[in-house]
Amino acid sequence: MTRKLFILSSAILVALSMSACGKKADADTDPKTGTSKSTEAPTPKIEDIPEELKHAGYKYYGLGSSTKMTFSMAVEGSVQEGTQTSQFAGMNDGKAVFNIVRDGVLATMGNEKYMVNSDGVFITGRGSDEQPEVFAEPVLALPADAKVGATWTTKLTTKDVNGAEVQLNTSEKVVKQEKIKVPAGEFDCIVVSTTGTMTVGGKSGKISGTGWYAAGTGPVKLEIIRPNPDDEKKPIKYTLLLEKVGG
Repeated sequence: MTRKLFILSSAILVALSMSACGKKADADTDPKTGTSKSTEAPTPKIEDIPEELKHAGYKYYGLGSSTKMTFSMAVEGSVQEGTQTSQFAGMNDGKAVFNIVRDGVLATMGNEKYMVNSDGVFITGRGSDEQPEVFAEPVLALPADAKVGATWTTKLTTKDVNGAEVQLNTSEKVVKQEKIKVPAGEFDCIVVSTTGTMTVGGKSGKISGTGWYAAGTGPVKLEIIRPNPDDEKKPIKYTLLLEKVGG
């Protein structure tokens, strides 16, 4: 069975770097000279984001970084790599909007869309431009005041790669600050724990996870234990490590 890795609660959600993107406008005609001219829409820039949105949640989620992140994913004895890239899509009604694009093994997590407002960092949808899924309610990934003791909950209904309904009900908490070493280096992190349930196709099981987030970088390590749709007595464990920043 093909499995879709859902990492949609903040303690187990991979954050990404940022890069700018823009759209080219259609050519038009100069009314004074009658000559054709090309115009280009301004490229969204991180500098466009107001300071009040660059809170702790934004910083620990790594949204200020424009560097590609390479992660390894270990699951059931197999280790593979993939990259994640975040594209700042601009400001919309006072909110900063981002598109997250993944490849390699991380493509199993799917692309995601984010929004940052004064309350924190939220996931607003998944999928490609051709097949987008917009969540009925934004999912909080990290609160604006992401400090030790902060708590929040996640409730989400979506579908997996096989079309089965997936429900997530979890509780998150920033449990401590900790310095850890991963292949990409040593980082000072906040540690976010996740506990709850995951229901796939009507079958429920426990889900838990721990995420280490470094200010200015985002997640550097993630551990997730989720139900196994093939054997409820043997949950699946995923470990993601930041292998390289840039390149």
